[in-house]
Amino acid sequence: MRLDRPARPSTRYFRPFGLFTDGDDAIYVAKLAPKMTVTDAVDQKGSGGDDPVGNEVTLTATYNADAKTAGSPGWKAVPADMGFTAAPAADG
Repeated sequence: MRLDRPARPSTRYFRPFGLFTDGDDAIYVAKLAPKMTVTDAVDQKGSGGDDPVGNEVTLTATYNADAKTAGSPGWKAVPADMGFTAAPAADG
């Protein structure tokens, strides 16, 4: 018998998003992480009571040349497309 299946499942990519508050001033900070894969996972934990069940995972970032996030190659054209000009480099 022959099974035409890969030796391991294909890689799934995730884009984690976090929304946080900074102190009592209700300043919200949003962070969109780069494209990531799960590289390690721990068994599910429950602490009882009203606490939520949680899973610990290790995520590893992967390079994504097509992303349009700050610092990536796709981002460099966005400010110019919006009419912003680059500030001159500071002498230092």
